[in-house]
Amino acid sequence: MAYHVLIDGAPQGPYEIATIDEMVRAGRIDRETYVWTAGMADWTFADHVPEIAALLRAAPGAPRARAADAEPGEPPPAAAASGSGRLSIRRAFGDAFRVLIEDPIRTVLFAVVCALALVAVHAPAVWTTRPSAGSILPAEGTAWLGLGASFVLICILFGGVCAATLAMVRGEAARIALLFAGARRPLPLIAFGVLALVVTAAGMAALVVPGVFLAVGLALAPLAIVDRRIGPFVAAWDSLRTVRRLGWLRCLGAVLLAVVLLGVAFGGAGFAFEFGWTAVAGGEPEGRVEVVRPVTAGGLLLFAAALAWMFLSGLFASMYVQGRAALDDAGG
Repeated sequence: MAYHVLIDGAPQGPYEIATIDEMVRAGRIDRETYVWTAGMADWTFADHVPEIAALLRAAPGAPRARAADAEPGEPPPAAAASGSGRLSIRRAFGDAFRVLIEDPIRTVLFAVVCALALVAVHAPAVWTTRPSAGSILPAEGTAWLGLGASFVLICILFGGVCAATLAMVRGEAARIALLFAGARRPLPLIAFGVLALVVTAAGMAALVVPGVFLAVGLALAPLAIVDRRIGPFVAAWDSLRTVRRLGWLRCLGAVLLAVVLLGVAFGGAGFAFEFGWTAVAGGEPEGRVEVVRPVTAGGLLLFAAALAWMFLSGLFASMYVQGRAALDDAGG
């Protein structure tokens, strides 16, 4: 198979794998050099391609070259390799933003599907915890059953979102069907969800810090479950090892920065919605406003929540990919 390579801001090649091997050993190609070949949806990092990743691992002493800034219309520049296997926050956020902006049509479709799925998974909990009583409502005491059903569905859906964003980060074809890939691994995902909930809650009860540590340390386990097809306990241990390799403080910093950015984005969107609605609906009858406004706000909030979910999943997918590469380099 022949590959095109982005070097000094310009695509070169195609090169056969023997030539790629020579370029790796010469230090012209490193793990964050962009490559592309026929059949790939887009340019991707060299260490995302198994055939080239094997060559990179076989030449650990090769100097690391850095892809130069790309011209407009070409892939974004890769972050400089740290050489220590630590998390590249710049690369992680670059991958997360790429998940959202690389293909706008796909992003909208994915967000719509995610939003509808969020409504579906929360329906059991909402239905069984409604404060009003009536003959068509479930009997009192079934609230836990509804919450449990929603919890099971959210675990499965989260696995699908992980599978989809992981494919995007790796530059592979990402179809909407991937959003339901969690249905192939329901029991491990549900078992991990219960494990993470119990462990994190216990850590939060122990002066909060252990809970935050465990929440960050276990964040990559769902990705390992859907990607490596391993059990929940092995995936949890794998996630802890990966986060430790990347640097726990770096991972925590990336997550906190993402939460702050999303908070600012949500706040700005909310202000814009309020301002725009006041301007448009100022002369509308009060009754109509009371009906349309919550429906509009609810729809926009669901769509924004789906986009935020995709962004965070892309961030975790990039962390997972970087962590796996670091562990492979270390022989782990």
